[in-house]
Amino acid sequence: MAIFQGAPLHLDIPSWMDLALAGIPESIAARAIEHCNVKAWIIPLGEPFIQPNWLSRQPLFSDEFRAEFRSHYSLTQEDEFYQVWTCK
Repeated sequence: MAIFQGAPLHLDIPSWMDLALAGIPESIAARAIEHCNVKAWIIPLGEPFIQPNWLSRQPLFSDEFRAEFRSHYSLTQEDEFYQVWTCK
């Protein structure tokens, strides 16, 4: 919904699957979490960024990426389907 109201898209997971398979380094995706460039993430319930790459069947994001995310963001809200992580 935020995208339809003009908010920028910082990381598109299906697109990232293609880019990761093509060998684009994860550090490019990490830019979205550095310095809290994204103030809040609205993501599905569960561990953030744990989904596999549907194309390669490998993890899409590393443990280091998830640790970096958790070092910058904290869980601030949960509902039935989504959770909100905001910059610390």
